[in-house]
Amino acid sequence: MISDLSGINLNLLFVLHVLLTEKHVTKASVKLKLRQSTVSGSLKQLRILFDDELLVRGYSNKMYLTQKAKQLQEPVRKAVEYINKVFISEQAFDPKVAETTFTIGMSDYVETMLLVKLIKYVKETAPNIKLIVKHLNDLNNYKTFENENLDLAIGNFNNTLECLEKECLFSDTFVVFAKKGHPIFNEDLINFEVLRKYDLLRIKYRKMPNNYFYDLKAAEMSLQHVSVTVQHMTVGMDVVKSSDFVSFGPRKMLEKYEDIQYRSLLSTSYENQFDIYQYWKPVDNHDIVHTWLRNAIKMVTNKLI
Repeated sequence: MISDLSGINLNLLFVLHVLLTEKHVTKASVKLKLRQSTVSGSLKQLRILFDDELLVRGYSNKMYLTQKAKQLQEPVRKAVEYINKVFISEQAFDPKVAETTFTIGMSDYVETMLLVKLIKYVKETAPNIKLIVKHLNDLNNYKTFENENLDLAIGNFNNTLECLEKECLFSDTFVVFAKKGHPIFNEDLINFEVLRKYDLLRIKYRKMPNNYFYDLKAAEMSLQHVSVTVQHMTVGMDVVKSSDFVSFGPRKMLEKYEDIQYRSLLSTSYENQFDIYQYWKPVDNHDIVHTWLRNAIKMVTNKLI
């Protein structure tokens, strides 16, 4: 039982915060920029202070939080947040001289929409900040975030990931598209009945909750008209531009291509709007450099949309 704070190194609070978030000594040491042995030593001290193991090894050698550690997560987070507000000034961060590396996961759609502009902005305003971009078309759980060592993810992923913070960047809608001059654009309207006249190219790299063009019901779109299925939006667009295939894609992305036409699909059975979010770990909520990156992404997005 802790009864006197005078002899306690408050740096342990920050180590505890990261350990409770990362649930892994090695990953916590990377996040804290400390040696693994130092973090292990801090964990040993914390176990003595709280008279609890805090982190225990379980199935498949995975580390789990004890019940006591789970109870500490929220109060420790609030304590670190308060200390950051008291002692850290955002004005202390100068992007022109900051040196760090960020790993960002993006879907091919997001890469096409944002990456070039983001790289240009970072290069101009923070020349010593490096970006590692990983192709990411799925984010079902926190483990994916950890395994890829991501600092940030951008896309339309599982919106029920409560362990990650998220912020909506923009919305888009799905439309029917084909090469310029395709006969489908002579139709008075485009619905599922009209689409049955044409060969469909389906872009299906994963299941999404509100993407009607990934999993069209057989009752409304006979699968015999799906002649080709590809896994990436950019590949599908290249095929469509040089063929008579019809497909579905995000309007804002299609606006960038002059040799492609698009129109809305008339249907009440599918929600054709989707949102693009940026996701990050709660431990980075008040990290000055991380906050700068998130704001930079928002600024770049606002200029494009």
